[in-house]
Amino acid sequence: MESVKVFDRRSGKILSEKLFKLEKTEDGAMRLRIPKSEIPKDANSIEIYPDTAVAKKGDDGYFIFSRGEYINFTRDDFFMARPQNLMPIFGAKTPSETFVGIAKTLHNEYVLGASAKDGIHKMFLKYNPKGVSGGLDQDIVIDFYTLTGSDANYSGMGRKYRQIRLKNGEIKPLKERIKTDKLLGETWDNVLARLAACGVMPTPQKDNVYFKNPPPVRVISSFARQKETIDALNEAGIRDITLVLPGWQRGGFNGCCPDIFPIPEEFGGESGLKDLIKYAKLKGYPLAPNADHTCAYHCAKLWDEDYIIKKSDGSLREMGVFGGGRMHYICLKRSWPLFIKEQILRTKEIGFEGPYYIDVFSARPPDECFDPKHPANKREIAAIQNEIITYARELFGSVLSEGGYTTTACKI
Repeated sequence: MESVKVFDRRSGKILSEKLFKLEKTEDGAMRLRIPKSEIPKDANSIEIYPDTAVAKKGDDGYFIFSRGEYINFTRDDFFMARPQNLMPIFGAKTPSETFVGIAKTLHNEYVLGASAKDGIHKMFLKYNPKGVSGGLDQDIVIDFYTLTGSDANYSGMGRKYRQIRLKNGEIKPLKERIKTDKLLGETWDNVLARLAACGVMPTPQKDNVYFKNPPPVRVISSFARQKETIDALNEAGIRDITLVLPGWQRGGFNGCCPDIFPIPEEFGGESGLKDLIKYAKLKGYPLAPNADHTCAYHCAKLWDEDYIIKKSDGSLREMGVFGGGRMHYICLKRSWPLFIKEQILRTKEIGFEGPYYIDVFSARPPDECFDPKHPANKREIAAIQNEIITYARELFGSVLSEGGYTTTACKI
């Protein structure tokens, strides 16, 4: 690959087209660099088309996206775009070349797409400077590695990416980490088993999703009942598992987040929780608290619009309706120093000795916030996520989550 075409498109119309020549790096990559000074801040779309990511219908090969989508060249007309990429990589195997592309900057700011028109297939990356909190504050830098021989396939793309991450010290294999991490060494190959939620609040009707006074919690499995589950596991000979305790906080599962305290008396209260933790340890099961550092509800004592993510129009970032009512996403830049750090410490002080499980933390891409009091782009939020993970690991020894967004998963 020698060049890429870059289009400045606004309101569906191409305003300009520029050919960027690639420069070879010391490790053999062909590097695209678009200085941020050359990126119009009011552009709706900056589109990048690698010159060898082109194929005709019927050609042997494929495009590969980071979620594993595998796109053969079989259509006359086709379009697909992915705004959230698990990893900053993509690849193509075409008659011209097999390559893997790695976004070195602005990992979370591009849409990865593929299209076909009259049987001609193309892959592209699209940035939206106008829609980013604070604009694109870095150069666009993408490295392209040509793959040959036995590596000229999607497996080779993955191996190349892993090789680079290892070489740069960005990831550390488990076999190395367990040498110095006692808890991880004891639990790394355990099966993760989520216990039944201690309790939930009934999902409210749509005309009452912003309530302040929460309804009674419905108990599903009290702390005493959780001990019975542990006994059943033990009697069945089920070992080598790490238990995750969900819905133990105020309001139960998806209840009055971000509140944790007071621990509901319906479940057994704080004394009952401490007793459960000791019991799990006695039976040989690590017990991880299921934490939530993502959402907030109006019924929380901690509720304040101040720390809720603001969209570009100033409105609050909302999602679905759960037991706590309408859910809102929190801005970690504001929430981390405001209450999250203290909550992690207080959770540890209850007596948990297992890992710290942060629900969906690595299953979602980092957010961005347009609140003028605490604006943050996605890279800033990802850095705070990793700061939270680091702090929790220092206290608990190990951190768990689900999903695989590389911004956080490589730190867990």
